[in-house]
Amino acid sequence: MNGSSEPSLAATSNRVHSIDVFRGLTMLVMVFANDLDMAGIRDVPNWMKHASLAMPSIPRHLIDHITFVDMIAGAFLFIVGAAIPLAMRNRRMKGDTPWQATGHVLIRTVSLLVMGVFTGAMRAKQVDPIGISHAAWSVLMLLGLMLIWNNYPAATGGRSGGYMALRFVGLAMLVGLAIVYRRHSDGAVFGMDWRNWFVLGMIGWAYLVACGVYALFRRQMAGAAACSALFLLFWIADHEGVFKAFHWLNGFRRVIPLGVVLGSHAVIATCGMMVGMLFAEDSPAATPRQRIRWIAAIGLFAFLAGLLLRPVYGLAKPGNTPTCTLYNIAICCAVYAFLYWLIDVRGHRRWADFSLPAARNPLLPYFLHYLIHPLSLALGFAWLNEYLNVGWVGIARTLSVTFLIGVVLTHLLTRAGVRLRL
Repeated sequence: MNGSSEPSLAATSNRVHSIDVFRGLTMLVMVFANDLDMAGIRDVPNWMKHASLAMPSIPRHLIDHITFVDMIAGAFLFIVGAAIPLAMRNRRMKGDTPWQATGHVLIRTVSLLVMGVFTGAMRAKQVDPIGISHAAWSVLMLLGLMLIWNNYPAATGGRSGGYMALRFVGLAMLVGLAIVYRRHSDGAVFGMDWRNWFVLGMIGWAYLVACGVYALFRRQMAGAAACSALFLLFWIADHEGVFKAFHWLNGFRRVIPLGVVLGSHAVIATCGMMVGMLFAEDSPAATPRQRIRWIAAIGLFAFLAGLLLRPVYGLAKPGNTPTCTLYNIAICCAVYAFLYWLIDVRGHRRWADFSLPAARNPLLPYFLHYLIHPLSLALGFAWLNEYLNVGWVGIARTLSVTFLIGVVLTHLLTRAGVRLRL
């Protein structure tokens, strides 16, 4: 089949199913990797851990390899970026004005930042809230987030007021939990750290930057590529101390780490956004074959750039070195190109149906998997982690937990009306 005879995806479907599958699989892999850690599964192969944890005797700055666990956050950033052009196209089709779209982006960013700060506070070390256990604080915090950001069905009258009351209860819970929050470090006591963005917060910043790039260059792939290169230079400049000379940036840098937010994370999200641009009506790639070639080219250039920079900065997740960032992009491009070919081009979709609950309601399994362990502590069931927690038996147990949380429970709760939306 020649390229000219292949149908345009825009002409046949408005939904790119491979993006959903990539998102769902990434979420399930994240639940699996995190549960291995939170459940304390012992004797796990090193390739199932962060590289920095697999070899604790090696100083973090000397680590020169990554594992698939180190790539999970990057895969999220990549697919968040890839979804931006399609989401913006859908909003334009619904009649949203540019100002309405901008407002949606800002609200979504703030929502992710708030979620990131609270989940980061939960994951901090030596947390001892006033009058409540850390486990109970974590359970109430996650329930509060879910009450606020649940997508309640359209309603009028008393039912609508009831939904508003649930959001208010969630907001009041978060305010109260922020007031009683305490953590200890080096003998000092601190409250909430509003600069600890954690995973969701960092995704929020990267999403905002990628949306800005899309607003400027949504019809110009070269402009987006130039921004990616510039963001990589931001990381290098920050690593080399260039920003220290600009004293007026010191306050800003204490709140937002420029080398990460405007550097490594923004690069991944923007490259993902470039992949998403290939599915726009005015894309430089009009056929599936051309799209795959573009995705392969983006991945190849990222790999070669990472290869050239590895002798200088190494390959390590701690610090998000340029090679780690670029290899992450290259691997995401390779995986996504295969999924796109298999699912959207060849039409083999049914095998991936198990990932769709997590794909279409991704915040739900994210919160659920963080909820299960503090909930077991609060209810006195933590002793369950003492069983089936060694080696491949423990890994099989974690796979079962991942399936139950990410597939079964997410599907059942979604059907019951628990749909978390930003």
